[in-house]
Amino acid sequence: MQENLKECLSSFVVDVLLLQQTIREKSPAFQEIKKYLITAVTCCEASYLASQRATSKADFKANIAICLAEIREANYWLRVLREAQIGDIDIEDLLINESLRLKNSFERFGRAFAKRQLQTNSVAA
Repeated sequence: MQENLKECLSSFVVDVLLLQQTIREKSPAFQEIKKYLITAVTCCEASYLASQRATSKADFKANIAICLAEIREANYWLRVLREAQIGDIDIEDLLINESLRLKNSFERFGRAFAKRQLQTNSVAA
């Protein structure tokens, strides 16, 4: 699952970078949205990669929480672009669905980690 998630996340980042090239709107507001979107997806991927090198459970959990927050933000900015009809709407719809799938994966990942941690704490007590 980890390799598949890593590959899906990397593909998602590349697809968002390609989408931003279709956004021809030059207004400062949409230029900022493009920046926020790119920051959110690249931060999500970087945090996921950091979680794989975590040296403690707390570090791992914190990085997954960042992934979840950033993928939610990416979903928000994608929805704003779609509603404003800026960029390729069909691609935005696909990326919105992919961001929801990734969000669900990170939520499951976090829940599974929390469950294992509770079981570990129960056994230790």
